[in-house]
Amino acid sequence: MERTERNLYILVASVLFAIGAAGIITDGPIETIKGLITLQTTGARLIQDFTMVGVGAALLNAALVAAIGLVLVFFSSVSLSGPTIAAIFTMAGFGLFGKTPLNCLPIIGGVWLAAFIAHKNLGSYSLIALFGTALGPLVTYLMFELNLPLAASIPLGLLTGVAAGFILPAVAGSMLQLHQGYNLYNVGFTCGFIGLFFSSLLKGASSMAPLEIVWNIQPHPTLILLIPILCAGLILAALL
Repeated sequence: MERTERNLYILVASVLFAIGAAGIITDGPIETIKGLITLQTTGARLIQDFTMVGVGAALLNAALVAAIGLVLVFFSSVSLSGPTIAAIFTMAGFGLFGKTPLNCLPIIGGVWLAAFIAHKNLGSYSLIALFGTALGPLVTYLMFELNLPLAASIPLGLLTGVAAGFILPAVAGSMLQLHQGYNLYNVGFTCGFIGLFFSSLLKGASSMAPLEIVWNIQPHPTLILLIPILCAGLILAALL
């Protein structure tokens, strides 16, 4: 690993640590952990503002989701560069209103399975795995919002998440041919198609619950201060 990339790992890890620490300091460790556990079973479809459960829990959840992405990049032997850093921080952002460690891991597992069967290194599909976690709310929905016994809903959610991740690389390739590169968000576009397919199945089975908008209209001071402080830190790191 080159020195520049090692410094990037330290920088990204430090930012994620700062986000998680800010969450724990805001609500205290016990309440933050309780809230984090609650978030794993909370509905994740848009718009579900996780700060309504707890600001600390939401920040820690975002940090953990992004940390999963960072670990994936490290072990897939792909370079930590602009695209992968963008994917990691995109995961962090959506960790505030949709993604959780629980609903991201099955998607990543499915992409890894696809890479294994195709005899390819996970690094070849790393960006697909990272951005493909956009389908995470599907896992949460099947696990905890179908009103099925947990003994049935949890395996259903996990297996569906793995299946969705498994087909992501193939569908993403087809979508690229469809828009000929005119859509810069190819994996997000792909996730939209796959999500539309699953939502159609659920609606056809009369299992699609109505959407609820949960939005925090009173932002906590921690949230207001966090972004300017992080931006200042990144600028300082660049100058150093």
